[in-house]
Amino acid sequence: MSWNLKKTVALFAVGFCILCVVGIFTIWNTPSKEFIGQTSPDQFSFQFKSPPNSITTTMLSDDHVLLCYVQQGEIYSIESSPRGAAWQSPVFLTNTYTSGAADLFAKTVMGANGLEVLVAWDANVPVGSGTLRRALFIVIDAANLTVCQAPSLFSKDSDNFQEACPSIDGNSTRGYVMASLVKNNGTQFIHLQRSTDLNTWTPFANVTQGTATLSLPTVLMNATGGFNLVYQFQNSTMQAIATRSISPGWNTSAETIIYRNSTSDESFQATCFTLDAEDGIVASLQQVNGSVAISIPTIQGLPTKQSAIIASGNASVLHAIFSNYQVLSVWIEPAVTTTWFTITDFNMNDRNSAFYSALVSYIFIACGLFNLQVYFYLKRRNDFDEESEPANNLFVTVAFIVLGALIALPYTGFQGESLGKSTVGEFLLPAPISNGTFIVIGFVFAFFFVSTPLIDRFWRRGARAQQDRSMIVEETKPFSWKQEVVRKIPHMGLALLIVGFYPVGSDLMRFVGFWKYSQFNFYNEGGIIIDYVLRLNNLEIASYAVKLFCASGVIFLWVLDLHMVLTPNKYFFLKDYLRFSFRKKEKSSIADSTVMLVAVFLLLVVLSYNPAYKIQAYYVSMACIGVLCFGDTSAVIVGKSMGRHKLYHGGKKTWEGAITGTVVSFIVVSFFLTWPFSLLMAGIYLFVDIVTPRIKISDNILIPLVIIAVFFFLLPWVQSPLAFLYVNP
Repeated sequence: MSWNLKKTVALFAVGFCILCVVGIFTIWNTPSKEFIGQTSPDQFSFQFKSPPNSITTTMLSDDHVLLCYVQQGEIYSIESSPRGAAWQSPVFLTNTYTSGAADLFAKTVMGANGLEVLVAWDANVPVGSGTLRRALFIVIDAANLTVCQAPSLFSKDSDNFQEACPSIDGNSTRGYVMASLVKNNGTQFIHLQRSTDLNTWTPFANVTQGTATLSLPTVLMNATGGFNLVYQFQNSTMQAIATRSISPGWNTSAETIIYRNSTSDESFQATCFTLDAEDGIVASLQQVNGSVAISIPTIQGLPTKQSAIIASGNASVLHAIFSNYQVLSVWIEPAVTTTWFTITDFNMNDRNSAFYSALVSYIFIACGLFNLQVYFYLKRRNDFDEESEPANNLFVTVAFIVLGALIALPYTGFQGESLGKSTVGEFLLPAPISNGTFIVIGFVFAFFFVSTPLIDRFWRRGARAQQDRSMIVEETKPFSWKQEVVRKIPHMGLALLIVGFYPVGSDLMRFVGFWKYSQFNFYNEGGIIIDYVLRLNNLEIASYAVKLFCASGVIFLWVLDLHMVLTPNKYFFLKDYLRFSFRKKEKSSIADSTVMLVAVFLLLVVLSYNPAYKIQAYYVSMACIGVLCFGDTSAVIVGKSMGRHKLYHGGKKTWEGAITGTVVSFIVVSFFLTWPFSLLMAGIYLFVDIVTPRIKISDNILIPLVIIAVFFFLLPWVQSPLAFLYVNP
């Protein structure tokens, strides 16, 4: 390898490191809420002895989750290890003032003595000669989950009003604010109180909505020194979630509506409100459609709400927010003692997938530019002879740069999907494969970096003086079955792997993601993406697997070709196979197997750019692979062994081979496309086979390019005999 090429490699490596540093700094300093991904429902590792009356969640330090619940007139808590990987035993808190306890609320705050948990609820308590519904609270030492302040009433203002749905937040520095829903002689309002020591509560505001019905008033301490009051109301025209700010001077602002439905829409019930790190309001809603409950974790400021059917019956969905913006949704279905959960990621697209896509895009563009420099390097050395196909080198250069640009764009699957509304059931989710692609490509480079010097030093050492290891093996016969079959192994292997991924795709993904079902310890989008893919049809799983395989496979074969071109006197992985299978023209040109995979990858990315047609693109891609693998192979075998009539005088291709390839292509394509499209693709093969002898370009390039040009506009009408296999879950 020349010194200039080495300097180019070093330059691109430095650029990659800079991109990593800048990307990581940007990710952690510019949080985003552009995308929501959600796992399918799964069970906690513990069960309740009997269904709880009420349950709530809060966060301790280091992403520990604390569940508090009322069961048979007693209040318990149960704590998780970081991010719910394991759960401790339940801890009894109190059974005082718990008669008919409901509307449980818990919040972790910084008290005068360190981290504390404020647990609030409403229950029937003696008032005068009777009982009334009143709000109560206790203070829990978060270190050992012991009660450090006995259950106390929020207020004793009147013997006439009833309190419900209490919430409390604050700290020993700012003070504490409590909100409760009050009914007094038919009048309903939100009662706000404040305290400096959790002992004496002073009323400071009553929030009313006229004749509207109020529910779930929640007070939340924000990052600016004040508090937010979030609540739901319903009147004759709409249902809405509204918020008011509470200033440090204890003044309440005007109402701001952040979410609404008209009365003609399906009704909803808010079950949990939280502020994220940027004071965005996260809500869990419950919509009832027959017997189906729908959880809609949403954040104020998102352009659309994202929904997912996760529970049946009237289960109330709660949530807790992890430090990486992922949201844990928890619910217990009625009369069932098993707790269920999902994980929702609000920042996956910008924080993870876009970053990995940028890295993969950079790799492809850098490889394309390096390949261009290799082309000029070989040209200066006069390595291109009459049999060489320098157009292969130029095509790979252009294709790498185009692929790099496309991977950086949305909708290709590497970042996500929304154009065309590719859905899985009620989920509208992306399926980014950028992180998996980046990891596999990293392994490819690491493998060659480590294996090449080791193989060259220790493998076949005795053969160094006996043979020229750079020589391409040339058969003396005009046609060699052995060499032709060996040369087509990559083609056949690609076909078998991709086509075979359909029946085993979901099983392989479940094997890869088996760990997901034992815990929800998601430190990045990987777990959510695996869970998303597991819910896909096998054909959709295969479509993503093909992209990942092609993206990493083209880099693998390209680096292997560079070994053959730039370091022919070294031993490296598959060197002996390449010496036998390569034709003389491939000694200085990118090999046909690499060109084929690059062209197929380009075809798949371009045709599946709109996710609405990704399955049609998959069928067309499989048909194209069938043409390249089986149609072209049969044409070569028949043409070389039995061909008598040349397509052109002085050329090597024959009419016997061309017709055989066309017929075989039609038969193979008919498995993936209906007969009009099979006939069209077979015609494309015949057209390319007639044209390529006139120009120095591989048919492995021209066939996919013509298919892209023709089928890009026909995808909405493409049909397949395998359509019955694809049923959207």
